[in-house]
Amino acid sequence: SAETVLAYAVSIGSDISKSYDLLCKIYLEEGKPDQIKILEESARKLPEASQKRILARLDQYDLSQLLN
Repeated sequence: SAETVLAYAVSIGSDISKSYDLLCKIYLEEGKPDQIKILEESARKLPEASQKRILARLDQYDLSQLLN
């Protein structure tokens, strides 16, 4: 499944922000918002430039869910 492939990409240290973005959307659609914290932890292990970009995107999802 897409979730499996994206989770694997994140687990091996991918810094492709779209992987995090899509996986975050999947987690939210499947009612797994707690998994976003795991994505954030993975992003914090990346180089600073990638880390900032990905964490900013994940923060947007957290905020949008609070508003819904």
